[in-house]
Amino acid sequence: MLLPGGRLVESPGGACFVVERVFPVHYRHGNDTLADLLAADPGQGVRYALDNRINGHDFRDFLFLDTETTGLAGAGALAFMVGVAFFEPHVSLVAGNTVSGDVLVVRQYFLRDHGDEPAMLQQLDELIEGKGGLITFNGRSFDVPLLDNRYLLNRRRGRLLTCSNPRDGCTAHASAPAPSVRWSTTFWDYSERRKTSPAG
Repeated sequence: MLLPGGRLVESPGGACFVVERVFPVHYRHGNDTLADLLAADPGQGVRYALDNRINGHDFRDFLFLDTETTGLAGAGALAFMVGVAFFEPHVSLVAGNTVSGDVLVVRQYFLRDHGDEPAMLQQLDELIEGKGGLITFNGRSFDVPLLDNRYLLNRRRGRLLTCSNPRDGCTAHASAPAPSVRWSTTFWDYSERRKTSPAG
């Protein structure tokens, strides 16, 4: 039985099950609204991420990403759910007037079985193309390498692939003094990637 509110999304690689929710920027979580996040400057995190490329961006430029997996390591470990969140423009009609603004889209890609993985990876790859970086919890050491491995095992070159290795200068990881406050960012330059990377 599939989760309520979801849908099968078809792609050339097959189909995967997607659940999506959309939140207005006035949505409040605890003491803060999503609008408060958009008003914040990501550059304040440079001292944690150790990467000056964060400067000049806002949170609309990022894709938030997390995974749920069948294991912690090895070729048999795969992400049976990849969750993402991102801001996008939205136009609504309020009292007869057109109102433009932003919404936060929270999307979860689920595998019904192993055969759905190529479709999920392709849809994730297409979504990442429009973003300048990732924000994850512990993503540099877990989520990104695991997804890179799944792209390789499916004989695909994903957009995460060229940025998973810190030696490439593409990944910055941040660890604040409190172990519960940890985030990582991944940046890539698509124009340079197209020049140096073979098509996948």
